[in-house]
Amino acid sequence: MAPRQAAWLRVVYGSPRLTAILAHDPRLLERWHHHYINRRFGRATRMAVAADHFRFVFARLPDDLADGVYLRGRHRIGALVLKDGSELRIELRRPTGRSREGELALCLTNSQDQVLSSAVFTVADDGRALLIGCMQGACAELGREAVRELTKQCHGLRPKNLLFSLLLAFASEYGIERVRGVANLAHPFAGEADKIKADYDAFWQECQGEPLADGFYALPAQEPLRDEMQVESKHRSAFRKREALRREACELLVDALRGEAWPLERAA
Repeated sequence: MAPRQAAWLRVVYGSPRLTAILAHDPRLLERWHHHYINRRFGRATRMAVAADHFRFVFARLPDDLADGVYLRGRHRIGALVLKDGSELRIELRRPTGRSREGELALCLTNSQDQVLSSAVFTVADDGRALLIGCMQGACAELGREAVRELTKQCHGLRPKNLLFSLLLAFASEYGIERVRGVANLAHPFAGEADKIKADYDAFWQECQGEPLADGFYALPAQEPLRDEMQVESKHRSAFRKREALRREACELLVDALRGEAWPLERAA
């Protein structure tokens, strides 16, 4: 392990920006020591994936966005106005804990800064793959009722489906070829009681994912076309509102990835 750790330290301390992140995420030094994103990853793969992600971040993300996430903990993407007039905020955050599920968190929060749903992902293979290591619902104090209420206020669009659409928008913006979701048994916390609340396999299958031998599901890399004419006429109004909300969210994310600031008057 010593030669490999020495190589990892050269990666971290060889980059002033990675070195700056250490003050906020000291566990970065041991990232590859533990199960990471997929339990089937060996140590060399874990190290390569982490290094690939930060190379991508520093080369492709706007500096203010990357620094917001990794030095200040979060970067506000924008906000959506929901059915009842409440605000749903979209943020990219530095993952909490040891970042074993990935390096970048996409969060949906309310105006009280409570997380209603989140996904954690990593960009690997020189920017050609997006690996999703976590999809979860509301923070413990809010419970499942918060997710049900949010779905209602999003005209029937479930938070995790909105998050998945945002991840596909991220992949599309950067020309990422492969989108992968970790399977239940390959999750880094698999077998640890009370660690995994979601059924990843079921959600990936719902998203037309196909199981692979490496512990991932191969997921569509592009948003599927949804035909209003396939929806019952009495539900079409909600369908249009739902899809408009999805489009607005994805446009906010793409604008942020292109370095376009969210208008301050809308943030007020």
